[in-house]
Amino acid sequence: MDFFHSPVLTPAERRSLLAMRKWRPAERSIVRRGFFGRLAIAVEPALISLCFAFFALWVAQHGVRVVEQDGVRERIDERILAVIFLPGAVAFGIYA
Repeated sequence: MDFFHSPVLTPAERRSLLAMRKWRPAERSIVRRGFFGRLAIAVEPALISLCFAFFALWVAQHGVRVVEQDGVRERIDERILAVIFLPGAVAFGIYA
């Protein structure tokens, strides 16, 4: 099977061969709306990634507490939650 591959055009050849015109305002608004729509979709996972990373770091630093109940002191270590949230931060960062 033989497929047609178009040759690579230089910028000068492209200008001379392709029909070009200025964009209409309606076309510009459609492209602008699409750009900002994709930007909004990309910003959300980036913000979630930052929140997960902040929460993981905060828990890693402040995750140990001592609770005294009925005269018994108990040390509660919640730093394991940081291990859970760090992969989430990395995953959302890659997705963004």
